[in-house]
Amino acid sequence: MAEMLQADWGKVGLDVKIVSYEWGEYIKRTKNGEHDVMLLGWTGDNGDPDNWMGTLYSCGAIGSNNVSMWCDPEYDALVQQAKRITDPAARTALYQQAQQ
Repeated sequence: MAEMLQADWGKVGLDVKIVSYEWGEYIKRTKNGEHDVMLLGWTGDNGDPDNWMGTLYSCGAIGSNNVSMWCDPEYDALVQQAKRITDPAARTALYQQAQQ
């Protein structure tokens, strides 16, 4: 995968250096934000949008699962509101709004 990204990004003028580490070191560096781009896998195991949107992208997940270290309080508020609602249509609308 890294080689494919390197080749594709090279076509648009980006110089990409692939660096590999032993797993423990890789995770440590990733959680410390020592990367511009990194690759990890994730399996959505329950079908709920919060499994991705809250777990991987919330401000509170920085330092654990939010390795992008992206934080937006408006996004967080929408996701927090959505996870507390039981009406599927209302939850869907909030998650869709959070993705804008």
